[in-house]
Amino acid sequence: GVMFVLQLGAACGTLLLGVLLDKLSPLLMSLLIYCGMLASLLALGCVTFLLLDRALERLTALWRRTLRRRLFHP
Repeated sequence: GVMFVLQLGAACGTLLLGVLLDKLSPLLMSLLIYCGMLASLLALGCVTFLLLDRALERLTALWRRTLRRRLFHP
């Protein structure tokens, strides 16, 4: 299911870029491509940061529970 949606999006994006390549100037098309790459890198960085932040919170909570158990229940 997920792979089909990704492949469908890739096919539509490729067709759309082909149409835009014919209609827009090369400079504008280059700017559009680089803006898209920048947006994807920013989105990847935000998702990675959020996932790492949550994982770090979980590890900190686990460490605190383990430390309490060892201190108060030797």
